[in-house]
Amino acid sequence: MESAAKIKAYRQLGLSIDEIREIISGKDARDILAGKAKALQTQKDDIDVRLSIINHILEDDGMKYQVAEKIIPAAIVCYTEAVFLS
Repeated sequence: MESAAKIKAYRQLGLSIDEIREIISGKDARDILAGKAKALQTQKDDIDVRLSIINHILEDDGMKYQVAEKIIPAAIVCYTEAVFLS
């Protein structure tokens, strides 16, 4: 009966049948749960971005441009500013 309760708890956390099978077979549940937590965080971040865009549209009564989020690798950036006197 304890196994059924664990399986139900894992399903409520959103683990797949295969992930639960791996845990029951002896794989470290912490590794699988950490992977699930990372996936959920990514989903949450995506949802936060979409909600932000929706809220902006609702507050601004429409959007006149297309929003595209791009993730780029970290880079060193140099910024200089100059004033030219004539």
